[in-house]
Amino acid sequence: MLSRTPKDLPWFCALTGALSVSAHGFTQLWLAQRLSSTGALAYIFIPVAAAVVGAIGALLGALVRWIWVRVRGSSAQLESTALLPALLALCVGASAGLAALHTREVEAAAMPRVFVDAGRFERAPPPSDLSRARPSKLLLDGSSAPKHYAWGGRLVEVKRSELGVQVRDTSSGGVINISAEGLDSVTSVHVAQFSAIKSSPPGLAMVVTGRASGKRAMVVLVSPSFELVIEERIERFWPRAENPLHVTRESDESELVVVGGECQGAYALRARASY
Repeated sequence: MLSRTPKDLPWFCALTGALSVSAHGFTQLWLAQRLSSTGALAYIFIPVAAAVVGAIGALLGALVRWIWVRVRGSSAQLESTALLPALLALCVGASAGLAALHTREVEAAAMPRVFVDAGRFERAPPPSDLSRARPSKLLLDGSSAPKHYAWGGRLVEVKRSELGVQVRDTSSGGVINISAEGLDSVTSVHVAQFSAIKSSPPGLAMVVTGRASGKRAMVVLVSPSFELVIEERIERFWPRAENPLHVTRESDESELVVVGGECQGAYALRARASY
């Protein structure tokens, strides 16, 4: 097998297609650090896809063999015990290598990252008790319809966009786009208004959560003047059912934004002294 050309071309094309698809799919599956909840189905889908591609490859190989015979005659055979196996190994190896490279790029692009930090807020330990904290509102969940939220004398429209989530001031027309890169898909958006210092106009805090197995979320703070001051992608450490965003008041009447509720890893964002 795979020693005569064009006689063995159907076998060569079938094996190349099937093994390349299998190598690509299983390499991605084994290297992915954030498998989806339906990842187990890949163990069924990949062999089926490989069989389909293999069948198509066999047909294409048979077509090439038929053209070869028509053009050069049935006696024009190339005898080589290494050519087709070497090409097969090269194709399968290249497919696995490209899958590994792509998977590493995807995982690297989903690492925690600070996109915007205006330097006005700092992390702080969260309060030990959130029983008196103000929970955020779940504004977007499974629905793709735009939702409105009244905040500090504004009415903002929050909706999914091609880039992730878009926040639009309905009066001024100002727009803030929140990136969903690394979240895979947006599953929920929680919002809450807060006063960073005593008697200051309220800002807007948001947590944009990605799909459950993606384990990523975006933390966003918007200033009273509708300016993006924090946009950070973090690793989601709270259960999906948990409200990830609370606002609590300090003794000096300033308010803290608490991310992660009472889960381990939760933290607070408070205004710096120079705010």
